Amino acid sequence: MTYFPAENSIFAIYLLTAVFVLRVFYTYIQRQSDNPDGLPLPPGPKGLPFIGNILDIPLNKTWLAYDDLIKKYGDMVYLSVLGKGILILGSMERVSDIFEKRGNNYSDRPPMPMVNDLFLTDLIIRVTYGFGVDDWNDEYAQNIEEALGMLVEAATPGRYLVDFLPLMKYIPSWFPGAGWKQKAEHCRDLVAKAVDDPYERVQKQMNEGTAVPSICSQLIELLPDVSSPDRAKEEKLAKNVLAMAYLAGADTTVSVCSTFFLAMRMYPEVQRKAQAELDSVLQGRLPEFSDRSSLPYINAMAKETHRWQMVAPSGLYHSATSSDIYKGFYIPKGTLVIGNGWTILNDSENFTNPDEYIPERYLKDGKINPDVQDPSVAAFGYGKRKCPGQFFSEDSLFSIIAHVLTVYDIKPGLDDDGKEVKIMPEYSSGLSSHPGPFKCRIMPRSKAAEDLIRSTESSAS
Repeated sequence: MTYFPAENSIFAIYLLTAVFVLRVFYTYIQRQSDNPDGLPLPPGPKGLPFIGNILDIPLNKTWLAYDDLIKKYGDMVYLSVLGKGILILGSMERVSDIFEKRGNNYSDRPPMPMVNDLFLTDLIIRVTYGFGVDDWNDEYAQNIEEALGMLVEAATPGRYLVDFLPLMKYIPSWFPGAGWKQKAEHCRDLVAKAVDDPYERVQKQMNEGTAVPSICSQLIELLPDVSSPDRAKEEKLAKNVLAMAYLAGADTTVSVCSTFFLAMRMYPEVQRKAQAELDSVLQGRLPEFSDRSSLPYINAMAKETHRWQMVAPSGLYHSATSSDIYKGFYIPKGTLVIGNGWTILNDSENFTNPDEYIPERYLKDGKINPDVQDPSVAAFGYGKRKCPGQFFSEDSLFSIIAHVLTVYDIKPGLDDDGKEVKIMPEYSSGLSSHPGPFKCRIMPRSKAAEDLIRSTESSAS
């Protein structure tokens, strides 16, 4: 058991209280000087003295709580937490005006101490490093999975108060209620291993002449000579870029693929239509990317999978670099701004029966209808901060849907009595959202499909 002097705890409480009061006072003075005309803040719920709207910040499924606020106050909702402003946007008009037209002021990322200061997976890893998860030991795989889970939780908007009051990161680990700091320190160690270990493995393989082509090997070849003063800085940058690619990409790819399987489990008629299109076009072979223009229904399914249950329904915060005036409202410098993608992609004016998985909504006369709002407007973020992996994700999902449904049927799972198990979609909270466990059977469609699967397996080996 760890002991600590009581006077240290009292001093820390007094110090935090003083910092908080100063923060509120500074915010008030700043807003008076930046807003001499006394323009109002955007609409939102009235907060409590000092703490503001801290009780209105949801800890679970933030996108649904934000959606409720948008329905009540309009497509711009302003909250204040410990003196820090949060602006929630709930329409394409607002996210376009703020993140696109005024992108220079709203492309910053706010400090996220819980993430930054305390700091299909196999597919992503193979592209990034040239080897898969089966080439690692169980301990490393477990470290990756734990690090991903902790990073997703830490990056969830509003999850930790330290993100609104960064000075809290100086609270000692022994302080009562500072378990979040111990968790952050553990996550930092896991992420450090995730950054260094695969990079060093590829570097060793290159020295031995056994490395396969990958993004990592290409970046290493482009590094300055070991004698260069810039080598250490460039190598650190390369490590971080690579780790971000597979840590972020792995989690989101797993989520969207799981949603596809869930949708096939719940909507068998969609699966039958997709397979009919695949059979007509492919005539007994596996799909290729050159077939994409001939498979409009599969393309529509990929779009609907991104829309129906978003991977990141509330996304990441942007930050206002400077104070701004928009539509007669004052937006203070440093305001956290978020586009609630869930609201945008579940707008019944643009998507009839938005709760339903309906690929046909994107089709007209057997082709993709360009007049229907594409889910990519919100599914991958906004403006200059839009996900750089968007096209990789879209291509991967198309390929997965087409290949799986060409040779497999996805059927309901069975209980102990052999009866089909009924399910309802239940998604997890966090920056990225995943479907909960569900039963399904994945079976070859026919003897010919089974032979095709085995022939592909043989050629790969």
